Amino acid sequence: MAFMSFLGKVPWKNILASAPEIIEAIKKLPLFQAREDDVQSRLAALETNVSQQAALIEKLAEQNAQLAKTIETLSARLTITFWLSFSVLLLAFYAVVIGIYR
Repeated sequence: MAFMSFLGKVPWKNILASAPEIIEAIKKLPLFQAREDDVQSRLAALETNVSQQAALIEKLAEQNAQLAKTIETLSARLTITFWLSFSVLLLAFYAVVIGIYR
């Protein structure tokens, strides 16, 4: 609560009025210049990272398309195998029935 009473005593109008000068003075500090250089290097690293991620996403999209095509092919083969197996089962059942009644 003491902190809140302290904030009430701060001359906010004066601080806000001189905010542009304060910001300009901060920008001239050597520490801020070093941070600005650091920001530029980080920004360059982020841009490189983004381009690498875009290339990776492109590769993943190509692999996904190939995988979808392969799954489609396997699905068609499975359908053919199912119907062939079903036909063989029906023929075997027919042969058993014919064998029983002969």
